[in-house]
Amino acid sequence: MNNDQMTKPNPTDAQFAAFQNLWAFFNQALFLGVLQPVFLNFSRAANSFGFFAPLRWESNGETTHEISLNPAYLRHREPRAVVSTLVHEMVHASGSDGANLATGRWCRR
Repeated sequence: MNNDQMTKPNPTDAQFAAFQNLWAFFNQALFLGVLQPVFLNFSRAANSFGFFAPLRWESNGETTHEISLNPAYLRHREPRAVVSTLVHEMVHASGSDGANLATGRWCRR
């Protein structure tokens, strides 16, 4: 097979699949799988590693929360710090869904 016939991996699919896999893992490991699905996104919000936006996305009359990570910081931070941001935003999602984990000292770290 020559180079013209080889298909390069799709970086979009790979990045979003990794993001989704992290979400699914921590939803089970830390939240016992109770978090509702969210729209996972990347956006360059100024001065922010990431954010949670409740009920941001709508499709067919259904709304869902958004968790977004800032791609400008992804390659400059340790993987553990990036995952910490994701989990922090998941705590906000849990509070928005009534689990009340988004309050208190832990969330402000």
